[in-house]
Amino acid sequence: MAKCKNCRGNNAKKLSVIEKMGTQTGTATTKGIGMSPGGIGVGLGKTSINKKSDIAKEASFSSTTELPTGRFWIPFGGMFAWMILAILLELSEIIIFVGSLITLGAIFLYQAMQDDPEMDEWHEEYTRQKEEWQKTWMCLDCGHKWVGKR
Repeated sequence: MAKCKNCRGNNAKKLSVIEKMGTQTGTATTKGIGMSPGGIGVGLGKTSINKKSDIAKEASFSSTTELPTGRFWIPFGGMFAWMILAILLELSEIIIFVGSLITLGAIFLYQAMQDDPEMDEWHEEYTRQKEEWQKTWMCLDCGHKWVGKR
């Protein structure tokens, strides 16, 4: 444990630990069979829990960088072009569907093969922020946060 520089308390933990400690997850399943004069009934049920305390929400990682979206609209333009062409030429729905799939596939493949400096910059910043979050400590007594060496 680290000592808080603000209140001199010994109740400090890394944000990642605080988040894990304050998060409850679990699954409950139930099964049942019932009989009545009208017949037999079978029932199954499943409940999942993923609940975070307020302190765990505060300690959770969140990036301040926005994902670049410039190229993500290109496939929709391709689909729109196919739809306009189909309406003008009165083509069937199958040709629209196949043409749209081919267009989308080609554009996504092209985008995947391209180096995107914007995306590289975003990824570097996101990674830097994540690494800083993993080194950040928080005092559970006073709420003071600081970035440690490791």
